[in-house]
Amino acid sequence: MADISGFSATLGAQDAFSMPGRCCRCGEPGDQSLASTVQVQAFGRRRTRSVTFPYCAACVARAARVTRARARLTWAVLGLSLVLACLALVVPSLPQALLVAVPTGLALFAAFALTSRSADATHAPYGAWLSKATSDKTTFFMTRPDWAAHFGDGNKVPAVPSRQRGGPRPWPLALIVAAGLSTLLSFLARPAVHVDNEGPSPVQIWIDGKKSIVARPMTAKLEERAHVRVSFGMHRFGWSAEGASAPTAQTEPYKIELAGDHLYNPGSTACYYLDLSLYGSGASAGAMTAGPMSISEMYTFEHIDSWFSENPKAVSTKSSTEKRVSLQPEAGCFVLSEHQCPLPIRKDLAECRKVAYAKEDKDGYTACFTHAVEACHKLGK
Repeated sequence: MADISGFSATLGAQDAFSMPGRCCRCGEPGDQSLASTVQVQAFGRRRTRSVTFPYCAACVARAARVTRARARLTWAVLGLSLVLACLALVVPSLPQALLVAVPTGLALFAAFALTSRSADATHAPYGAWLSKATSDKTTFFMTRPDWAAHFGDGNKVPAVPSRQRGGPRPWPLALIVAAGLSTLLSFLARPAVHVDNEGPSPVQIWIDGKKSIVARPMTAKLEERAHVRVSFGMHRFGWSAEGASAPTAQTEPYKIELAGDHLYNPGSTACYYLDLSLYGSGASAGAMTAGPMSISEMYTFEHIDSWFSENPKAVSTKSSTEKRVSLQPEAGCFVLSEHQCPLPIRKDLAECRKVAYAKEDKDGYTACFTHAVEACHKLGK
């Protein structure tokens, strides 16, 4: 959008000034007027300074048309940016960098193309306006040389040649909206799946028959478990020894949700305990149930605050109450897995503990593990 050549004149903020009587845009008799405003930072407060300029009826009508055209341009750029940013929801399997770069690039191109196409309709709606102001000065910008000269002569100030932006530049809007929203959606569309390898050795993780990350064992004293980002939708997860050419075992197709936290427990080597901590006298657990969980290879949780660690003893929050959820491995399952105790026995252990926990039966909870060990011994494990 081409800049506008014109003239600037600066007056004192409190000075009385004279205004030519003709239209500041075309020079015809000015029987109507339009106000121009500018924000002023003065004495620690923001104030609005306003001046009314003379216009003819035709230029007032044109200013209204240009203002509407600029609004349509802004809404068009905003709408396209929002639509393009949703690419991650359409093809979430693309690499995350492309899910951000492609919508952002297309949105910027669309913004420049639409701005260029509407250049005539959105260019220079006004003949004069306030360009800037301070607590003690006001600067006027005028497009007509003769009108600017009369204004300067009437107020005994020079009208010096100057330039102003000629039209809207919506590309920053496209950049902010497309880049920001596409980045957010790229994370939502490719949620993290945590991988908890409670076996003795590293395992190769497979997703839909293709190699993914290598998950080191829990015995490696990891600071955090591995995770991999996967597009939402149906996937098959598998595992094998590191270096294998195919997965040893795979899950049935499992739906990775757009929202929520996900966990893959390769080979069902672990079992888990959900711990709920409430902070504040009025905190409520809601519909959530804490305690031991059934054994599965795949889990989806509404939200996990602490993965494989305890909740903090206290939290700092702006609200009066807070709820935190942690997911912790059950040590008993790890011991049984380490001794190659069969999965059915480990599943029975988890179910037994769920029942004992619900009954608040501490002795029964301990007895569940004893029974599982005895069952494994009978099998020679």
